[in-house]
Amino acid sequence: MHQAGAGAGVYNTTRQVGAVLGSASIAVLMESRLAHNLPGSGGAPAGEGFSSGRLPEMVRQGFSDAMAQSLVLPALVLLVGLVAALLFTAPSHLQKQQDEVARPADQTT
Repeated sequence: MHQAGAGAGVYNTTRQVGAVLGSASIAVLMESRLAHNLPGSGGAPAGEGFSSGRLPEMVRQGFSDAMAQSLVLPALVLLVGLVAALLFTAPSHLQKQQDEVARPADQTT
């Protein structure tokens, strides 16, 4: 309990760094996919953006493809997290307690 404050600080720092790195990586991936999938990827001149709130027909498919390809990154991160969580084991002191509790039940049968 005397290190709870330090543990909370490490947890919050890790969470913040993960959020920043995750946001930055998805933004970079989206930018690269948009540059690859949109025609004339040099960008629109100043004042000629999509101010009406609708994408022009000529870029809809490329934009849709870029966003679909960008969704692969969060799926892969979730898969890696799942595999990492499945590989965790119980701490050794808890494993010993579980073994001691299970042992008498095994001896009675």
